[in-house]
Amino acid sequence: MCDINAVPVLVDVDPETLCIDPAKIEAAITPRTRAIIPVHLYHRLADLKAIAAIAKKHKLHLIEDCAHSHGSQWDGRGVGSHGVMGSFSFQSSKVMRSYEGGALITSNEDHYWKIVSQRSCGREFKPGVKVHSGNYRLTSLQAGLLRGQLAALRRNAPIFDRNGRALDAAVAAAPGVRPLARSPHITRQVGYCYVFLYDPDAFDGLPGSLFRQALSAELGWTFGTTYTPLNHSEVYYPHTKKRHHLSAVYRKAITPSRWKLPAAEALWKDRAIVSTWHLYGLAPARAGLLTEAIAKIYENRQELLKRS
Repeated sequence: MCDINAVPVLVDVDPETLCIDPAKIEAAITPRTRAIIPVHLYHRLADLKAIAAIAKKHKLHLIEDCAHSHGSQWDGRGVGSHGVMGSFSFQSSKVMRSYEGGALITSNEDHYWKIVSQRSCGREFKPGVKVHSGNYRLTSLQAGLLRGQLAALRRNAPIFDRNGRALDAAVAAAPGVRPLARSPHITRQVGYCYVFLYDPDAFDGLPGSLFRQALSAELGWTFGTTYTPLNHSEVYYPHTKKRHHLSAVYRKAITPSRWKLPAAEALWKDRAIVSTWHLYGLAPARAGLLTEAIAKIYENRQELLKRS
């Protein structure tokens, strides 16, 4: 958004889902607000029912970021179709990948022709509709790779959902941890990373970093933490671009550190346990391995604390 000289307003997450907290959205809305952009993060969906109601109340566009949620459904409808537009990423780590690139979907024809112009150097494909831009087109080879993966996703999406539920049950059966909250409106959940919540107090103060290391050692699989919160992210510093030197007021407005995101920061530091989407390949019958590993760490938490 900074590339069009807009001011992104950061809103903290719901600590039970890691997605934008609807209860905190309205306080961030001003007369200059134009859209709400919820991110369906990791393996949960933002509360589209609540967010759509807020967008309607304030006459704002709802734009879904579905980079992590290919094939997920809310109330039986695919993500990306609940607002005016939905975006998907095909970067190399995603469930569907063409190694770079992405897609936008919309049911609004006016938006469609603007997008077509914008992705193709600003060329005019419908008379009178053109947007100055660069080249954002996938190659034919990338499109071919994605067509095959789309067919596979139709078969695999229900498997992701089934295995994700089994992992959630395995976490729920272990001490001191719990799965992310799942809304009953989620009718199919395809995950990018598998995430659950850790309670350091239940482990007598064992830091999240040490729990992640111990779990990685037990299962031979890497468990880490979330992305760095945007208010001090190592890849989000828009004020360094010369194009944004419009005024001192604007530069201050887009400085990420001005936002306070305590829930996101607590999750990043100690509470979120994150693994890659490959964990969804674990058959439900073997999900209990996760329960056993967490229980073992819990039983030996004092020994781990001594080593720290």
